[in-house]
Amino acid sequence: SQMGIANVHDPVVVEAEGSYYVFSTDNMGPSFGYQIRKSDDLIHWEYVGVAIEGHGNGSTAQGLYEAGNGALQEVYDVLSKDSNWDNVWTLWAPDVVPAADGGYWLYGCWTAAFGQGHSVIFQCYSESITGPYEYVDILVYSYDGWTNGPNAIDPSIFYDTEGNMYMAYGSFNGGIYCLQLNAETGLRYDGHTGSEVLSGSSLTASERYGTRMVSSTSMEGPVVTYFEDVEVYEGDVSEYDSSASQYADLYYLMGSAGSLSSTYNMRSYSSTTPTQGYTSLLGSGANSGNRVSGSFSWRTGDGRLNPPYYDFAYPGHNDMLVTSSGKNILAYHNRQTFASGNANHYLFTSMFAFNSRGDLVMSPNRFAGETERKITAAEITGLSGGNYMYNLVTGDSYSGSTNGGYASTGLVLKEDGTVTLNGADAGEWLLYGDNYVYIELNGVKYYGAAMPAFIERENRGGITISCLSENGASTLFLNQTFAD
Repeated sequence: SQMGIANVHDPVVVEAEGSYYVFSTDNMGPSFGYQIRKSDDLIHWEYVGVAIEGHGNGSTAQGLYEAGNGALQEVYDVLSKDSNWDNVWTLWAPDVVPAADGGYWLYGCWTAAFGQGHSVIFQCYSESITGPYEYVDILVYSYDGWTNGPNAIDPSIFYDTEGNMYMAYGSFNGGIYCLQLNAETGLRYDGHTGSEVLSGSSLTASERYGTRMVSSTSMEGPVVTYFEDVEVYEGDVSEYDSSASQYADLYYLMGSAGSLSSTYNMRSYSSTTPTQGYTSLLGSGANSGNRVSGSFSWRTGDGRLNPPYYDFAYPGHNDMLVTSSGKNILAYHNRQTFASGNANHYLFTSMFAFNSRGDLVMSPNRFAGETERKITAAEITGLSGGNYMYNLVTGDSYSGSTNGGYASTGLVLKEDGTVTLNGADAGEWLLYGDNYVYIELNGVKYYGAAMPAFIERENRGGITISCLSENGASTLFLNQTFAD
């Protein structure tokens, strides 16, 4: 159905009760209150309904709240008194997690005006994953518009190894922040209630907003996930020996940077501690983390809408999910094509993995049920004769990347470890470990991972390779291409 993967913005995915559920921003749907979709396979999605009943729709929300009957009346009563209030009725970027004593907590945000930094994050509760979720309290209100802190939107819950509960949040100018929560109540750890975090209270900015996790002024939509024993090998890959690796316990923070309609792209950082110390290869002073993805396409850009009939256009605002069966999945929204005016967002899921240096890399294909596994050199060079289409994502806009964001052909990974481009020597490659791949292409070094994938352009399974450049600035995506 059209509401299957269409109209999904800022998705968060929850595995619960034997199924997967996606909650998303009120974007071009039948009613407000957060959309819910259900899937058994992370591929096919069915629209379930809204999470918060009584928040209204495009024609009824204002009347509900002005009459004092809205489901989030307490939040409206705060925002409508804000000098920036601009009749914004949609809710943005939710997160949903199991509650301490059963049921589920939903964390949502409502803003007074688009792009002004005047916003509220609140908590709701439901006994059922599909709602209805009932309002509990306000957690944070950014009433001074980025002057003293973050924009209070995009809440995302995570836990450290001790079971401490945190909420990462924030968007653009104010940076990404982290507020500790009480794991028993899901509310503020410091005990401040909604009325105490409103304007006019005596809290300092740091008391109100918590810890600044990332100082970037171009990031939003944070999500943090913890991984144990991540391999970090810093030696010569041609002499790779896993016994020479470090095995680190790391928190990975992902977010999205840039404009939703022109430069949106996915980034990652990591840290050994949950709330601070997040770094990337681009350096602590950089405005964004390692590139995970940006706009690119497996079409060749010859003017025809050739298979797979869509682009990865301005992908982002992702969630990270490690399923109970051990699959690593990113869920994110995607604009479908580079064409201007294509405003609709679709729900995409893709696998992610780690390279030998502990950097996160994403499969440049939609998830089709694959599992990360050991990959053989015979698969890499034999399945397609070593022939690959490739994307080199070097910029934040599709037009700013190699080949205008479209796929290029003529790359061959040869059995002797060399790389050729259109028949000419262009570098070298190496498969090591279970599925680590090193590629030197035109003098630039890339570290990545090979994964099984369903390659939609080819309408068949094959091998994909996703690599991050040595400096963290660019991604190199390879898909096998098969002779007709």
